[in-house]
Amino acid sequence: MTETVRLRIRPVLLLLIAGLALCACLLRLWWAPDAFFRSYLPACLFWIGLPLGSLALLMIHRLTGGGWGVFIRPVLETSAGTLPVNAVLFLPLAFGLAHLYAWARPDWTVPATPGGQAVYLQPGFFLIREGIVFVLWLGLASTLELWRSRSAEVNLNRRSALGLIILGLTVTLFGIDWVMSLEPRWTSANIGFLSAVTPMLAALAFAVMARCLLMPNGRNAALRFQDLGGLLLAFVLLWSYLAFQEYLTIWSENLPDKTIWYVQRLNAGWRWWAWSTAVICGALPFVLLLFRTLKRNPRRLIWAAGLVLSGNALEFYWLVLPSFYRSPGELSPLDALPFIAVGGFWLSAFLRALPRALARSEPERISHG
Repeated sequence: MTETVRLRIRPVLLLLIAGLALCACLLRLWWAPDAFFRSYLPACLFWIGLPLGSLALLMIHRLTGGGWGVFIRPVLETSAGTLPVNAVLFLPLAFGLAHLYAWARPDWTVPATPGGQAVYLQPGFFLIREGIVFVLWLGLASTLELWRSRSAEVNLNRRSALGLIILGLTVTLFGIDWVMSLEPRWTSANIGFLSAVTPMLAALAFAVMARCLLMPNGRNAALRFQDLGGLLLAFVLLWSYLAFQEYLTIWSENLPDKTIWYVQRLNAGWRWWAWSTAVICGALPFVLLLFRTLKRNPRRLIWAAGLVLSGNALEFYWLVLPSFYRSPGELSPLDALPFIAVGGFWLSAFLRALPRALARSEPERISHG
């Protein structure tokens, strides 16, 4: 291999950390189930965004081509291949709907939701939808080996185009179900776009970080990192535009059933959380990625990608937790345990599969320079 692997974290160590965090989570589930599920949901949403975004980027690269995709394909394939782990980690949420959603509680009355929402927001129907969504995602992930083939390019391109449509629709449905329905009277036409773009932004940032840590020695590595930096900048701009557009649209309408979402998330301490997310995920990476010298240097580019990924994690907690807490001051350090547990299991699975993906893709990467 022509690259020096600098990923020193052992999967066994991650499993040990995740197991200890999971034990603490189970104890908390016993004495404070509401608090457990409230912190478990954003953790699952963040970590499942990495394989989903990786799937989307793989299919986009299949349709468009380019050296950037070949450069990070091992990371994207490995990340997408961990989707079954995310599916298993999502299972506890099926038993905690009543702790998260008002419409899943026995005292929720049908007239409380207008029109078709009364039918749509039913726990049984909700679980059926999510089961179908995960089956479709796992089916897409299982076809990764087919996308590596050089034969039948037209058919593979058609499958990728169809896969993107399926993934876009299901990710939109997923965001509506798990995030928007936290406030059953609130609706947003823009959340579907954000639900599709946010995972791709996170997956690209994670892939860039992984590639920076792998430190390839090829002569064209600097150009590849520059391409990735430019692509990451484009996604940062797209995410920032969609997030601001949603806020601007709701602010201009000034309707009580619309503004309730932002009233809760811009009050008390959540306001500085929102600004911190905007700066860490948007403003700072935007400024850093404007410099070509930074994008060419993996030791510097990794910081910009790390900021994007950190801001993405903050965003999911900002989307979920204000529905239950008036300010971040009400949170407990124990709320970080699900993030550590889910992340530990996911990263352990990722690191176990990564060497095989790197070895398999090495000849192809060399042929692309």
